[in-house]
Amino acid sequence: GGLSDSDLVLTYGAEKKWAQFQELETITRGDYLLFNTVFDVPVAFVCARLVDIFDSQGHKKGEEYTFLPDLGDALEFVYNAAGFALNRSPFFEALKAEPLKFLHRRPKVKEWLVAQRLKGRRLLLVSNSDVDFAEFVMQVSLGEEWRSLFDLSVFFARKGRGFFELPPEETPFITLPNYPDPHNVPIKLGMATNSTGGKLNERGEAAVKVLLNGCYVQGHYSLISEEILGCAAERAVYFGDHITSDIVVTRKRSPWHAFAIIEEANSNFFSSSSPSSTVGVADDNIEWVAEGEGVGSLWGSFFRCTL
Repeated sequence: GGLSDSDLVLTYGAEKKWAQFQELETITRGDYLLFNTVFDVPVAFVCARLVDIFDSQGHKKGEEYTFLPDLGDALEFVYNAAGFALNRSPFFEALKAEPLKFLHRRPKVKEWLVAQRLKGRRLLLVSNSDVDFAEFVMQVSLGEEWRSLFDLSVFFARKGRGFFELPPEETPFITLPNYPDPHNVPIKLGMATNSTGGKLNERGEAAVKVLLNGCYVQGHYSLISEEILGCAAERAVYFGDHITSDIVVTRKRSPWHAFAIIEEANSNFFSSSSPSSTVGVADDNIEWVAEGEGVGSLWGSFFRCTL
């Protein structure tokens, strides 16, 4: 659903602009509840339904809605990272029961990653997910040997709070005594322990040095040497799908370049009327969506990848 054009004008005025939008650049955490990724769509839907329910029960316009604390508690229960190992989260249990119902295998992405390594480019995985959940998703998406695609794997990175934001001395890389498996036995899909029963998420000591092909939690981008990056920090490129914790903080807090992965850009809305021309390395299948009509006039310039 959504508001009709007439309702949009009635609610936001002829220019259809929300008066408080500019405040979002200066707010502190907690002033607004933002839905800015695909992952937030279910939560946005629940909030919209709750607003409808409250309104149907006599909630007056301008009064504060009181459901957010309860919604926060519900989300904490469903999405808390500890729920994967505890087998108590409806979200994680549904994923583990039918992984291919919710996750896609990505053979083309895997081929592209292999191609980058063959060209001598170093690849790093930096995820906010904890070890057990990240292992599960990566196994389903890229296969059991997915770690061989990366030169460094970082979990529970806290990209919006630690990896880019805090001083490096406050967020060192932490070792993982039980991951990868000490006997090189593949982690069973959906398990939170290795072949000896060790918990994948168990933390060890702070790493004295970040090693090539290592696996860690937390950390700070500046502690990753150019030897591991394979280039100067100013030439490193970061790909992410979260506008704030991936793209904004990368550009504001680090010398790395940032590219946004926006799956919606593959829709007809973005591509049907927009002229494009191939740029860069042809075998990387990167297209340039030019500014001008269509997407350019609304959102600016985009690279579109055929992967």
